[in-house]
Amino acid sequence: MSDGLDKLQPDAPMTLDGLHGRYAAWFRARLVRRYGAHDAEDILQEAWLRLASYQGLAGIRHPKAFLLRVASNLALGQADIQALEAALSRYHHRRMEAAALLVLEATAGDPPDRHGDPS
Repeated sequence: MSDGLDKLQPDAPMTLDGLHGRYAAWFRARLVRRYGAHDAEDILQEAWLRLASYQGLAGIRHPKAFLLRVASNLALGQADIQALEAALSRYHHRRMEAAALLVLEATAGDPPDRHGDPS
């Protein structure tokens, strides 16, 4: 049975439980300050998920710097995705405008619609 002191030993190998137990509150507060509450929660959740599969936790010498680097990389990835989505949206909007203009140009010389008009 562990008394929890192994999580507090500076030279003990880092585990996900140890990392979370020692730095979760600090990490969350840091992310909220840096990215705002909503984005921080998303980044925080994704960071812990990524860390769960990371095999090199035992070799981390600077856990706070490591956590911030993971979060920063995730935030950059999210920013890239948002920028790509915005660019695709602008592209789609321009394509729709161009298609509408082509339809207007194609129908500009046509006589008025005579459906229902027997004359």
